[in-house]
Amino acid sequence: MSMGTARATRELRAPVASVAPPAVPLPPARLHVVAWVDPVLDAAGVDLRSSYVERYWLPVLGPSATWLLRRLADGLDRAPDGFDVDLADLAASLGVGGPDSRHAPIHRALRRCARFGLVRPLGGELLALRRAAGRVPERNLARFPPPLRAAHLQEVAAWSGVRAASSGPVAPEPAPTEPS
Repeated sequence: MSMGTARATRELRAPVASVAPPAVPLPPARLHVVAWVDPVLDAAGVDLRSSYVERYWLPVLGPSATWLLRRLADGLDRAPDGFDVDLADLAASLGVGGPDSRHAPIHRALRRCARFGLVRPLGGELLALRRAAGRVPERNLARFPPPLRAAHLQEVAAWSGVRAASSGPVAPEPAPTEPS
């Protein structure tokens, strides 16, 4: 390519306008957490702070989301009608990054809990939290290492036996939710 051709090519290119991407609003800095009432799961499920959640939901949710559930459940115990929580303070208390962006660890933990039906955004600053968790879904159990899968099977069998003896329902798997 000769110098004249290169210069002509540069001159023919149209200038590209700089277009900023549309602004995506950040999630709210504060949340108002209320109980998500589910009579079946409330009666048959396990507390969000239980050893079952720690042992079997932790590999599915991850540590940040599991601790988030524990903190929010503690908050509902102290204020059963609901409570406000500052996300920056909550993130700091969990040892994760603050809510500075949509992809901040605290927002990822909230989305993960929502994906598995343990919390439900109700619009704006309102967040519903389940009081109990059901069994880990089968599709997630398939990813567990064999010893953990076997332990889960034994625990659920014992759990089902206890529930059957008390004639209470066995905790159902949570209904799938749409990804956020």
